[in-house]
Amino acid sequence: MGSLISFGLSKLELDWGKNDSFNNHSCLFKSCDKKLATYYYADGIKERKPALVRPLKRVKPRLELLGYSLTGCANKFDQHMAAKPSYIDDIQISFAQFASLFREIDVDRVKPLKDSDYFDFGELVEAILADPEFDKLKRGLNIVDKGQYEVLEQLDPYILLRLLAENNRNLEKLVASCI
Repeated sequence: MGSLISFGLSKLELDWGKNDSFNNHSCLFKSCDKKLATYYYADGIKERKPALVRPLKRVKPRLELLGYSLTGCANKFDQHMAAKPSYIDDIQISFAQFASLFREIDVDRVKPLKDSDYFDFGELVEAILADPEFDKLKRGLNIVDKGQYEVLEQLDPYILLRLLAENNRNLEKLVASCI
């Protein structure tokens, strides 16, 4: 059995990997940030595991230093959308529109996903957007095919985290990356 690596803000999973196929998010933390974190699973199951944990308000400056200012995020978002394969329909949303909708997400209202390690490519974003907390964003994206979900699934999680930091309700929430 392999190990599952998770990275998220409170109950909202932003990135995950398994075995040797995962992103290392330690650049957002200090060595003193090692502690137990709550991991959220389906059916209200919670489990405490070792992780790097830091409040979003203290991660935000580190994101800025790594080039994830709002301007940097806009540039990265536009580059990501421009690099999508030509056979996938464009997602008709600007960064400003996406940011306006995404920053409204209150992570305390997000429900944990069920069986997140069993999603096919693109299905994870589709499942996340099915959560009622993402209704406005889903309507704004106006997704018409699975390929568009795949494009969004590959969006840099630091862009999402930085946008969530624009919502004051999220600033005290914990960013966690299991170790």
